[in-house]
Amino acid sequence: MPESSLPTQAQETAQSVSASSESCVPEQTRSKTDATIEALTDSLNNLEVTSTPSTAKPDAADSTSPESTSITTTTSSTPITTTTTTTTTTTTTSETLTAQEPSETPVAEPEEELSPEEAKLRALGLKSTHRPGFYIHIDTPKRLRIQTKTRTFDLDRYCPHARADMLKWGVLRDDSTLRCGVHYWGFDLVKNGQCIAHPDETLNACPVESGLDW
Repeated sequence: MPESSLPTQAQETAQSVSASSESCVPEQTRSKTDATIEALTDSLNNLEVTSTPSTAKPDAADSTSPESTSITTTTSSTPITTTTTTTTTTTTTSETLTAQEPSETPVAEPEEELSPEEAKLRALGLKSTHRPGFYIHIDTPKRLRIQTKTRTFDLDRYCPHARADMLKWGVLRDDSTLRCGVHYWGFDLVKNGQCIAHPDETLNACPVESGLDW
């Protein structure tokens, strides 16, 4: 309830009390009541003076009255331009691919089944050829071993004249003479494989005392 209406209601209450007291209260009591009413009236007057609303302007921030509140909204018409810069970073990955050849595991060749005679030749470091009596040194394939009817010789495989392969072209004339079938040069195996027509040329032959006797 507003403060300005309090004195009016108090006065009306006092008047109603005074009217009722005059009709039903004795004189002595009425005098006391009148004094009380006067005191109450003075108090109410003082209260009216004290409670007079201030004329100061209410703070705009504290005022809740719709009439006294003014809200001003200012909208800026200046457009806001937002510039977005997108930087694209290109990452180049250089990969060097090294081609690796698959490791090949050597496959063990099955052991050759040797005849008893071939096994004895291998024990001597020799292997047989397509020609009977002609053998090749396994460790030094440029050397031959030739077995005649009665003797055995080690000699160079190639003719000193034109490098003909004596395994293919060599022909035994007797137990100690070997002839090249390309130019018919003959070599004396007993005399260190010396060429009969050209003594300065030789097959570097030497006799094998042990032979191939097994």
